[in-house]
Amino acid sequence: MAVASEFELDFSKHLSKTEDLSDPELIMLYGPYGQGKGLIYGTSVETPTGPLAVEKLAIGDEVIGSDGKPVQVYGIWDRGVLPVFEVILSDGSSVTVDGEHLWTVSVKGRTQTLETNEIATRLSTKDARSLSVPIVQPVQYVGSDLPIPPYALGALLSDGYLHGAAIQWTKNDQAVADEMNNSLATKGWFLRENTRESGTARQWKINHPDDKSNQSVIRPAVQTLNLDVSSREKFIPQAYRLASVADRWELLYGLFDGDGSVRTDRNNRPSYTSTSKQLSDDVLQLLWSLGVSAQQTSKSAADETWAVTVLSDHQVFKACDHADKVRVITRSHHRRRIVSVTPAGEAPVRCIAVKSADQLYVTKDYIVTHNTHLGLSASEVEGLYPMLVIDNEGSTSGVLQNFDRSRIDVIRPKDKWPGKEWQAVNVLLDDLLSKTHKYKTVMIDPLNTMLEWAKEAGNKPGDGFAKWNFVHENLTAHKGLIPRLKDAKFLVILIVHEKKEGGEDDGPSFAEFRWQGQGTALLGQYPDMIGYVTRDTNAAGVSTSTLSTAPNKRSNAKNRFGLPAKMVNPSMQAIYDHISQTKEN
Repeated sequence: MAVASEFELDFSKHLSKTEDLSDPELIMLYGPYGQGKGLIYGTSVETPTGPLAVEKLAIGDEVIGSDGKPVQVYGIWDRGVLPVFEVILSDGSSVTVDGEHLWTVSVKGRTQTLETNEIATRLSTKDARSLSVPIVQPVQYVGSDLPIPPYALGALLSDGYLHGAAIQWTKNDQAVADEMNNSLATKGWFLRENTRESGTARQWKINHPDDKSNQSVIRPAVQTLNLDVSSREKFIPQAYRLASVADRWELLYGLFDGDGSVRTDRNNRPSYTSTSKQLSDDVLQLLWSLGVSAQQTSKSAADETWAVTVLSDHQVFKACDHADKVRVITRSHHRRRIVSVTPAGEAPVRCIAVKSADQLYVTKDYIVTHNTHLGLSASEVEGLYPMLVIDNEGSTSGVLQNFDRSRIDVIRPKDKWPGKEWQAVNVLLDDLLSKTHKYKTVMIDPLNTMLEWAKEAGNKPGDGFAKWNFVHENLTAHKGLIPRLKDAKFLVILIVHEKKEGGEDDGPSFAEFRWQGQGTALLGQYPDMIGYVTRDTNAAGVSTSTLSTAPNKRSNAKNRFGLPAKMVNPSMQAIYDHISQTKEN
């Protein structure tokens, strides 16, 4: 498939003299969507129904965002086999990602978005202890009906005998027994004490009006959950790990009221101790899923017990008197700090992008992680700011902190005009083109979203071509939006995500911007410059971005300014410096 001729035009050859070479008026930057957000195959991503391996996700699926609520996946890219790195956090959680994977981190109170490679470098500096990631808000799973009330199950996992013919529960604390009874009552069960006269520990049976001789209603429920096990084999069943937020808190209260304590050697912090390693692991994950900072802090070789200590200022006791012993800290000192980034060989990598304002989603161990710097770098060029960013998908959220925000205004149509984005953005652009304003640069990121809005606005029932005619008339025709932006009195930067055309699975392919069928206008005829932006990682894990300004087998491009065919780690300042040098020569 031949590269379209419109992309090969070099307008500089038609100029009579070099001083006629003006600065760019319309720049288009494009490339693969979602670069730099790679998780290795097998890495779990939290969804409303539980964890799912990243390679099993599809566009349109929902995953969990940083606020604990579902967000939709709108982009998926398999990046092939790349060098990967294990990132370990201060609470023992970890995830393996590629070197370009983006992280939103807090550095001395300032939020930044950094690549894994850059974080690895910073860990050797004085800022090493300042790199922390956000803590997820309580994850909102779909949840389901639970056969045993969650508080009661937590109490049974802590102090219950579940393995054998009869289920028993041991607890001396009357307040906890009362809370246990209240929980059981929601299913019609009740506690009946059967403590021996010589016993020092109070023993309780769980009964139900439907119980028969030698047959308890609760026994089938325990067996259904596969909890007919010894103490060292206890675990939290999946239905409870993925229960509603309220049910998970009740489960947690039951667990801590049972086997919880306050550790004087850990600054009077709540701690949960168990002889079951699996139950200890599950309690840790349960805490993380509720936005509670915690760490599995000890393992005793002598008695084979494991402890999980709460590090944030959450109250995890409900009925027992331990709640009064917990040290109240007015300001939490705990953060999920990144403590190490270690090479972990090579592995297949997949990237996803999500429809959330902060571009964050939740992966393994409830770690919150991220999803074009080049376009925004126009705000660093004298004469190109103030800058207005029309952020159609929230994709600039994570990188804005890298720039002087006093020079950049951002409008997010989906937040400002939900359901009326197409009409509102057109009015906005008409005003920018016809009225006096302060902006020297306007960036639309991405233009693809405006295409979707136009298709939806122009779609008529029974007329398959109506939406495409509408797109052409409103975007690419003589009086459409793109030609009018070409004549704007300010610089316009269009961010476009590529659509691959041509090429077989084992052959070359490249990107076009064909907004209608064969023979119709191409978006590429209007910009002064079209650059293809890619990002690559070498064997040592060092990441570089490349701007291609000459057409090749991989991509289309357009260059009327004498720019190099390729620019490594480009910026708008570097582009304008090259243009100035071309003028002078």
